[in-house]
Order: sequence, then structure tokens, then C-alpha cells
Amino acid sequence: MNIGRISFTGTLLRDGRVLVVGGNSLGGLQASAELFDPATGRWTLTGSLRTARRDHTATLLPDGTVLVAGGASTSGWPRNAELFDPTRGRWLRAGTTTSGREGATATLLRDGRVLLAGGGNPSAQASAELYDPASGRWSATGSMTSLHPRGSAALLQDGRVLVAGYGTADVFSPATGTWTATGPMVGPGGLYASAAALVPNGQVLLAGGRRNFFCGQYVCSEDTAGAELFTP
Repeated sequence: MNIGRISFTGTLLRDGRVLVVGGNSLGGLQASAELFDPATGRWTLTGSLRTARRDHTATLLPDGTVLVAGGASTSGWPRNAELFDPTRGRWLRAGTTTSGREGATATLLRDGRVLLAGGGNPSAQASAELYDPASGRWSATGSMTSLHPRGSAALLQDGRVLVAGYGTADVFSPATGTWTATGPMVGPGGLYASAAALVPNGQVLLAGGRRNFFCGQYVCSEDTAGAELFTP
């Protein structure tokens, strides 16, 4: 890449290129973005974000644009969202989220809306909101039954969304805008910041991440190789 970075996003575009956005580098918080072209094997800098950020979300929308939302900036948790247009290499405004969200989950629903849930900042940990590309607006939806500061999310085969982490999990119904708690996770101490993936039989695999545990009078954490399966 042109710039070394961590806590960034990478998104596969419809034309096969990969868009890398934001993150931290030795030069500080990044607003830069770059594209990888597998046909040439080259990285090229493209238009920059309006707001430098890390730990944000990036979602490929049905029209081929990429929605970037949430994260952390030098001034806190930015609420302005942005859209990248690959055909012009430009960033456009995409409304204002109802809450700033660092480390949130973003899930593209079957109807084209995007569900943004949880986040590390206190006001966002149990809340969720929806982005409607047709109107370009964000709106709050039902709150989760548990806190998910850095959860993992997966779109289920029936169109609902699973968000899991910290030993608990919730399922979102787009039809009603409500959340339902599932049974407790079996991972010791509860996994968070893990990876979630839908497998062909309809189950969701949750793997890796971190777990919390008590060490004397303190709460400690460690990386884990644990996994478990969720059955809807």
C-alpha cells in the first residue's frame, strides 16, 4: 500500500478492485483511501475522507457505492457518514448518524438498508440505527437487550441479523425493528471483537477475539482461539 495503516477497512468493489479506507499510521489518523487493482497488482491513492477516522465500518451498497460510518477521530466519535463513488473516485455526504459509534457492526439488509449496531462509546453500546440509501437518512431503531461495545454480526438466511459478544447475543428483525435475546454464549467469559460468518447450513460461526476473566480483584482479558456455533 502507499500508506501503512491499522484499524482500517477493506471493501471488495463490484469491479473486483479493493477499497482501503482510513485507520491509524505513523503519520497519525488517516483520511486517505486507496484502491488495489488485481489486474495490475498496483495500489493507487484515491479521494480522501472528509473526516479522518479509525475503527469505522464500510459497507458495499447495492448501487456499488461504499458507505463509511462511525469510528473514532481526533475530536471524538464522528457522526457524519460518507459515501465513496468508485466511478468518480469521490466521497459524498451520507447524512448524520443518531450516535457516534467506535467499533460498531454494520450489516446490509435484504431490502438495501444498513443496520449499524453497538459501539465502544457508552451512548452506543445497546443502541442501533438504520441507513436508508433511498432517502440518505439515518433513523434509530429498537435497542438491543444487552450491551455490545465491540460485537460481531451476521445476516441470517431468513433476513434477520445476529449480533453477539460479551457472552450474550441478540437477533434483529427488520420487519418489526425489534431485538430478541438468544441463549447465552458458551465461550468462557464471553468473546468480543471476534469474527462471525454464516455457514451453508444456516448456522453462524463465531471465532477468535478476546475473553474477559477475573484475576484477583481485577478484570483481565486475553486473546482466544475459541469458537462456537449459533443455531437460529
